[in-house]
Amino acid sequence: PPGGAVWEPSDAGIPTGAGNVDDLEYEPVSETYFATTSTGEVYASADGGANWELRNSGLGGIGSPSSVVALDGAVLTSRPLGAVFRTTDQGASWSRSLGESGSPGTMIGHRGRLLFTLDRSLYFSDDAGLTWVEIPNVPHGSSVMKSDGDLVLAFSRSGTASEALAYSATDGLSWHLLPKDGLP
Repeated sequence: PPGGAVWEPSDAGIPTGAGNVDDLEYEPVSETYFATTSTGEVYASADGGANWELRNSGLGGIGSPSSVVALDGAVLTSRPLGAVFRTTDQGASWSRSLGESGSPGTMIGHRGRLLFTLDRSLYFSDDAGLTWVEIPNVPHGSSVMKSDGDLVLAFSRSGTASEALAYSATDGLSWHLLPKDGLP
């Protein structure tokens, strides 16, 4: 391998039945990794991923968290029918950060702002999830979002047909639809 790096399994403490890891995030203040699994569990590792501990106390909702984001010493996870939960103690306890329930999309961090889609709305927080502002009826609805550091891209699917592809150059405050011609 280039540079001599070798990938090795690192799942001590995550039981076989925990499902796949859906998302992985590093929280630099506590030097802790967080992993969400397809069965709805949240695990934390404070030793570089060698050992993992279940960190679900206080989490509501059901099913798989769709994402986990670390920002300003806080860690947030989104959950179907439970919205967004926040911890500042490395997952020992969680509290509801955004109480809406519905069909969540992706939650991402973008230039110090949290962005989270839920149903047809986008929510953003500039204080690591303490407060949220809703932008209703965004063109991409509950979607997958990615940030390249400058732009936020959002893609939404309905069944097998692409519903919308949009971008924001204003940190999520306004959106522009891209033409669907030629998209799968």
